[in-house]
Amino acid sequence: MLKYSTTFNAEDRNEELRQNPPQIMNAKELSVYLGISERKIRSDAATGLLPSVRLGGRVVFRLSDLNKALEKNGKGVSL
Repeated sequence: MLKYSTTFNAEDRNEELRQNPPQIMNAKELSVYLGISERKIRSDAATGLLPSVRLGGRVVFRLSDLNKALEKNGKGVSL
């Protein structure tokens, strides 16, 4: 029987995501990164408040687009 030396720890993954975010994230990853609910992420993407890209059947968020939107909107963004 194989034994893995590392165990999956959700808190470690979340901390890694906050400290070193990937360039492309799904709604769940973005919710961890921003600290808001996944439901709010999906709602804001649907209304255009958060820039998103559809890849096939998936909706993803590019970190560069999010940073530009935050810089552009500044204080007007209410995430």
